[in-house]
Order: sequence, then structure tokens, then C-alpha cells
Amino acid sequence: MAGIWDVALTPDGKFLASASFDGTVRLWEPEGRASLAVLQGHSGTIRTVALAENARLIASGNSGGMIRLWELDGGTCRHILPGHVGMVFSVALSADERMLASSGHDGMVRLWNTDTGELVGTLEGHVDAATGVGWSANGQLLASSGRDGTIRLWDPVRYVCIAVLQADRAGLRDMALLADGRLLVSGSFDGVIRLWDVQRGHTLHARQEHTGLIWRVAIAADSRRMASAGEDGTVRVWDTASGNALAVLTGHTGAVYGVALSGDGQRAVSGGHDGTVRVWNTESGVCQTILERNGVVWNVALSADGRLVVSGEHDGTVGMWDASTGELLRTLRPDRPYERMDITGLRGVTEAQRAALKALGAVERGD
Repeated sequence: MAGIWDVALTPDGKFLASASFDGTVRLWEPEGRASLAVLQGHSGTIRTVALAENARLIASGNSGGMIRLWELDGGTCRHILPGHVGMVFSVALSADERMLASSGHDGMVRLWNTDTGELVGTLEGHVDAATGVGWSANGQLLASSGRDGTIRLWDPVRYVCIAVLQADRAGLRDMALLADGRLLVSGSFDGVIRLWDVQRGHTLHARQEHTGLIWRVAIAADSRRMASAGEDGTVRVWDTASGNALAVLTGHTGAVYGVALSGDGQRAVSGGHDGTVRVWNTESGVCQTILERNGVVWNVALSADGRLVVSGEHDGTVGMWDASTGELLRTLRPDRPYERMDITGLRGVTEAQRAALKALGAVERGD
């Protein structure tokens, strides 16, 4: 199964990258239907993918500890970056694309020069898996989260830890750093969401209202709202000033694996185990659109203006919708073995075989 584990969308919605269970990364242009490039070379599931804002580079990390850095122009692999022992959980490109940060099952955070491929720093401190990593927009701050229950703040120039924020003993599943580096939100394995004042190094708000782990967290670019997606099937939207829950978004019938917010925090999108993508008004808590898919939705993305919704799905497709109308704009799918093969009038096959060929991409006129 070539399911899509992760998706990354540039803020302007012009480019999209998807990471697949089959070891491929695909670059898509939302205006088109075919992939611009199929990036091959990984073995095993690709766990994480990152796409820089100006869309010159893509970074990907797989379940075996390997990172690849790709050039969008031509789809070539610029560097193969070994180093992690075990799964790579997160990769992040600095805004200027000069540096790549990665975190993995081995508890290490590693810094790479994207021009030379050189490993320029190994940041040690987490005593369990490092589950997330993120840059401030100016490249002066790097943050990482860990299963050891800590957030670590790093100086990426001197390669030193400048602060350790003790979060939750149960460990942290996800984190999101505001671009200006002032605020950070974390989500834990025991359902605690925390908002951090990064400069002062303390918790502004901590709430434990999810039952079970938090799969994903997000913070709006305007910093006024944050969101969490839980194993308990709910999405919760929080006011960053007070820490109070603004809305509990219910409707999913299973775990919610992905959540994203528009830049102004007025719109949220979520996807999960029940095979639906849901678009929400965070002000009213009303579900505006329910988008039915063909299987588990592993992750979602939303353009900064809140207009374009993207989902990565277990059947290997990437769905794209107009968030306002719920209109399916297109379904992006890698070519199957018999894609567009015309089997009209084909003889000597059973109905079951004919159906199997169609499932693998063949077409029959008159269908």
C-alpha cells in the first residue's frame, strides 16, 4: 500500500509535497493533476517531509534513519544524509534553506548544511526519542520536543542548548513553534496541551481535556489561536491569551491524526481514522464541510489564507478541496500499474479479473 503518511504545503498553496509508505516523495502543483516529480531512493516508509516556503528544496526522512535532500528543479537528490539510528520523526528547513534540522528515535537533533550536505552539529540532550523539530523564521532559534517530556531550545549557530523546558512526564508527541519564536505549543501522550513563553522559558497555559494522546498541534500565524487533535476523536481550539477552550469540535468517530489552522485562526481542518476530512469555523465551532474519503486520513494541510485543504490518505491519494465550498478540486494519485490502459473489448478474462485491472488503473469505455 502506497499510503500517504505526511503532506507539506507552501503557505501560498502553490506547491505540495507528499511522503509515502512506498518510499517515494512526490511534488505536486495544486493547479495540475500530474505530479511534477517523483523522487525515488528511499527504502521503507517515509515518515516526514518538509518543503521550504520558496519551494527550492524538499527534505524527507524515513523509518530507517536516512534523510534525503532534493532539488525541486529537476527532482534530483542533492544529498543523502545518514546519521540517525532508527526512525527519523521530523525534518525542518530553515527559512533561507541553508540549514536542515532533523530529529529521530535515537534522541538526537542533527543540523546539516544544505549546500554541502555536511553534518555541522549533533545536539544531544534528549534521553528518549526526539519527536519534533522547528525553526524560528530568522534562523536564530531551533526547538525540539521529546518523549522524555522536555522541550529543548537550541542556539543553531553555536550548537548549544540554551534552555530545557520541562513539560510532561508522559512524553511529547508533537510541537509547533510560532515563526517569530515567541510562542511554542506542545501536545503530550497523556493529553496535555501546553503553550510556552519561549523567551522566559515557562508555561503560559496547560490544559488536560483530551482523553488519550494528542496526535497533532497547530498554532495560527497571528498567534491568537492554537488547536489540538486527539486520540479521543475531538479537535480542540484554544485561545492563546487566556488558555481557555474556545470550541470542542466533535464529529469524528475515531482518532484524529491531523489538524491545521488558517493564518488568522478562523478556520481549522482535521482528518482521521474515520476516513473523513472536516472543515470547521473555529469561532462558532460549526463543522462547515464533511469530506468523505476512501480510508484513513493520516495528515492534513491548509493554505495560509484558509482556502485550500489538502489531505494525505491511506489509499495513496492526495485530496484537494476548496475550503469554502467543499468542492473537490482534484484527487492526486500516483500512476497505478495499468493506469489509462484501455481494456474495452478485452476477451479471455473473468469479471473478477476485469475488476482487478480497473482497480489498478485500466479503463473501459462505456463505464
